[in-house]
Amino acid sequence: MAERLSVACLICFLLFASSLAGTPTIIDNQTSKLSQQVRMMDYLRLYVGAGDPDQMPLICEWTITQDPTAKAYFTANNKTTFTGGGGVELAFPWISNSDAVNSPLVGQSVQVVVIVKHENIADGPETDSRTFNITISGINHPPLPVITGTLGTATDRLPSGSAVVVSSGSSSDPDPRDTYRSDWTVTVVPGLPPITPTGTEGSTMSFTIPPISMNLNVPIVLQLTDGMHRVRTTATAYLGPAGPPPPPPPPSPYLHLNNDRFVAEVAWSTITEASGVGRAVTLTPDSGYFWFFEPENLELLVKVLDGRQVNGHFWVFYGSLTDVRFTLKVTDTSTGAVKLYQGQQGLQTSGHDTSAF
Repeated sequence: MAERLSVACLICFLLFASSLAGTPTIIDNQTSKLSQQVRMMDYLRLYVGAGDPDQMPLICEWTITQDPTAKAYFTANNKTTFTGGGGVELAFPWISNSDAVNSPLVGQSVQVVVIVKHENIADGPETDSRTFNITISGINHPPLPVITGTLGTATDRLPSGSAVVVSSGSSSDPDPRDTYRSDWTVTVVPGLPPITPTGTEGSTMSFTIPPISMNLNVPIVLQLTDGMHRVRTTATAYLGPAGPPPPPPPPSPYLHLNNDRFVAEVAWSTITEASGVGRAVTLTPDSGYFWFFEPENLELLVKVLDGRQVNGHFWVFYGSLTDVRFTLKVTDTSTGAVKLYQGQQGLQTSGHDTSAF
């Protein structure tokens, strides 16, 4: 008997508590407009603001009650009903990629009903609701992706250390007022070290080609996002190893001596009428040598010393390690004075001039 009385008391308490619970109320100025427009292949977000006078927790039941396309759904669960919070996103796919099929649906309405109620049944059965009328205003067409930029070619590859730069700027959209988002992906291929692209979520993307040891064809993917459209295209970056460094310039024929005041140069000729100029190599500020045929084969040593404290002149010394005919020319760049010294064919000719300048 006592147990039955306890159960009855509990039921009475719940009924009494329910009678005290307030009614959920939708706050219109915190709610999306009840009349909306959307295009096929676009998204639409709806919000509802609601409160309870007793601060009881509330929940929203969303339902697509009318849809002439039979395609609309809530993106949170890909269904036509959703139970949860006060904000939802709806997707409106097209029937076909043919305007002829989709156009008859333009101007028709999709209805979405939201019911706000207590999250806990014990707080009472009271509800409030709104109906959204969503007119299909048109069709969102897919953008047309185009990749341009510095990509190299199969016959003219971009070497390691140079940059790949690509742009979506030549892409277009059939709907003039539409914008789209560009996203880039560099496909990882065997032999390509890790790279760090910049601008992967923008109209221009670039990266520096790391050191590679073989030719690589690297696909670069551009995705344009406009509403529900995700359109991709691919271009190929043609990469190659860095080429050999350019050959060094030929050694200078001029030997600069004594703080660059004097310049020595030499012309040579052989008995077979071969001729050329010597190539200069500096040894010290006052001395150096020339080679004629091979860098390893030293032919003529030259030095210019400042002997003015001894006799008031600069001194020229030259030592020949060849029997090839040569003419040594030494120029004083301060005065323009020139001295010539001859080496005879078939003779090893050396000399000095202690009153040269």
